[in-house]
Amino acid sequence: MRSFYSMCVVLSFISCTVNQPTSASIVPVETITPIPDNNEIDYTEIDSTEKKYNVAVSILEYIPYCGGAAPSPDQLNRNHPYTGPLLVINQITGEKSVMWVNGGSHYTLLSPGKYYIKEKFKDVKLEDFINTHKRDGMYYLDSSDDCYENWMNQNLFEFEIINEDTVVNLNTSIGSSCFTGNNPCLQYTGPYPP
Repeated sequence: MRSFYSMCVVLSFISCTVNQPTSASIVPVETITPIPDNNEIDYTEIDSTEKKYNVAVSILEYIPYCGGAAPSPDQLNRNHPYTGPLLVINQITGEKSVMWVNGGSHYTLLSPGKYYIKEKFKDVKLEDFINTHKRDGMYYLDSSDDCYENWMNQNLFEFEIINEDTVVNLNTSIGSSCFTGNNPCLQYTGPYPP
């Protein structure tokens, strides 16, 4: 019951924020479970005899209300657990691997090193990325190719595993906009539903 209350309080704070900068903190052992705070990196010491993972990823996805009628309260703050592939990149070796986040969470064991985590769809050549995400047509304004390059190179997380006895809790919220999805380089200029 206590954990349910804590989760409700934390989720109420998250529902109003999207894409916050990354932060880091060290917390005591009793808080090993991921804390759903936006873009937070949390280093926690664990007992190495019980270790099954040293990286815990938690992602909420904000889905906006795009209807024309006045929304009900449950339509306004729609944060759902993210599900999809993420790319884990070792900054030193350049080695890439794919992790699947299912139901908003994923737990994995990584060796010491520096890592990036980004969405899997960004693992393409810049030209292909731009061609895939640019949208020509009525009611859409595209930004420059530089915007698309910045978006493609943007990571969800950057973190370091110093030793395997520390759990790194990675928490964030990602969002989208009506009619443009998660593309920050595209602007919709058309009418909204009545």
